[in-house]
Amino acid sequence: MPSDRPINYNVANQHLEEAAFYWGQRQAGMWSPLFFKDDLERLDRIIVANIRGLSLAGSSMVQLAIDNLDRWQTENEVFVLACLAAATNSPSGRECLENTIPEKAGFVAAAESAFFWSTDKCQSLANQWFNHGSGRIRATSVKPLVAVSQSPLALVDDALEDESSEVQLRAVQLIGERKFRNFQSHVNTFFDHPSAECRAEAAISSLTLSGEEHPKILIDAISEMLGQRKNEFLEPGEWQLPLIRRGVLCWALISDDRSFFNWIDKAIEQPKLTREAIWAIAFRGDIRGLAKLIQLVENNRHPRLAAYAVSHVLGVDLDAEGLSVLDDSGDQDEMEIAPWSSEDDGLPLPNSEIFVDWLKGFLIKQDPVQQMLAGEAIESAVEEMSDLGNQPQRWQAMMCKALGILDR
Repeated sequence: MPSDRPINYNVANQHLEEAAFYWGQRQAGMWSPLFFKDDLERLDRIIVANIRGLSLAGSSMVQLAIDNLDRWQTENEVFVLACLAAATNSPSGRECLENTIPEKAGFVAAAESAFFWSTDKCQSLANQWFNHGSGRIRATSVKPLVAVSQSPLALVDDALEDESSEVQLRAVQLIGERKFRNFQSHVNTFFDHPSAECRAEAAISSLTLSGEEHPKILIDAISEMLGQRKNEFLEPGEWQLPLIRRGVLCWALISDDRSFFNWIDKAIEQPKLTREAIWAIAFRGDIRGLAKLIQLVENNRHPRLAAYAVSHVLGVDLDAEGLSVLDDSGDQDEMEIAPWSSEDDGLPLPNSEIFVDWLKGFLIKQDPVQQMLAGEAIESAVEEMSDLGNQPQRWQAMMCKALGILDR
C-alpha cells in the first residue's frame, strides 16, 4: 500500500537515481570479467530495495521519473519509469514510455527488463502493449507475458507472425530458452530472415532445441551486425551485446577447426570484428588460439582484452604473476585509448614484452589441441566455473552444460 506520509522528494529522487544507476551497472556487469555471481546478487538487492521503496510511494514518483527520463534519455531512466508505470498503472508514465521507447532499440530491452523486476504487477500494462501500434512497444511485452501466461504457446505463435522483426526476435529467442520444441520448424524459417539479429537467434535456438548446428549462419549474422557498427567498441550496456556475445560463444563451441581459424585470421585484422575474435578465442579455450593473441599485445591492439582472454583460458592472474603494468596511469602512448565506457575498463594492462615472452614459453610446453577453461580441461572446469567463475566464464560453463557439449 502506498504510504500516507509526506514524501521527501530529495530522498525520493535519490532512490530514482540509485535504481537507474545500479541497474545500469548490472547490465554492464552481465558479461564483464570483473563481475562475479556475488556482485550481481549484491546489485540485485540494491535495485529491489530502491524499486520497492519507490513503488510504496506510489504514483507521486512517476512525474519525477518522467523528468529524469526527459533530462537524461538513457535506458536506465526508461527502466525505472517502466517499473513505476507497471506498479502504479500510471497513464502519464505509460504515455511517456509509449512516446519514448520507439526512438531507440535499447529502450525496448530496458522496458522489457523492468517488467521482469515487476512480475507480479506487469501483466496489465504488458497486455495493453502486446496489441500496441508500435512494434517496439509490442516487443517489450512478449517475454514478460509468456513468463506469466497460462497459454504461452499461443502468444509465441502470435509473436512469430508479427510484422515487426523486434517482436519476432523475442519469439525466436523464447522458443530456444523455453525449449518449445514444437516450434522447431518455425525457427528454421528464420535462417533466411532479412534481420541479422533474427538469423543469429534462430541459429542459437535451433542449437538449444535439438542440437542442430548452423555455425555459418550464426557467424555470418554476427559479422553483419558487427560490420554495421559505427566504431569498433561494443559498449557494455548496448542492447545487442547479449545476443552477439551468446552467438560468439555458441559459434566458438560448435565450429569446426578449419572454419574457426579461417574466420579468426580474417576477423582479427578487421577493426570492427577484432574484439569478438578475441572473445571467440577465449570461449573456445583452444591453446592454438592463444598464439593469435600475441600479435595483438605486441601491436598494442586491444591488449587488455587480449590478455584477459589468456587469463580466461589459463586461469592466470596477470598482476600476481608480474605480467601486467601495475601503474598504467602514465604514458598514454603505451596504453590502449578506449571510450570511458569500454568493457576493457578495469582489466589489467599487460607488460607487452614480459607477457609475450611468458606466453610463448608457456605455449611451447602445451598440447596444441587441448581446450581449457580457467586453467583446467573444459570438462573438469565447467561445474565449478558455472558458480565461481567470473561472468564470461560462468556463461561459457552454463552454455556447455545447456548444449550438452561435454557429452559429444
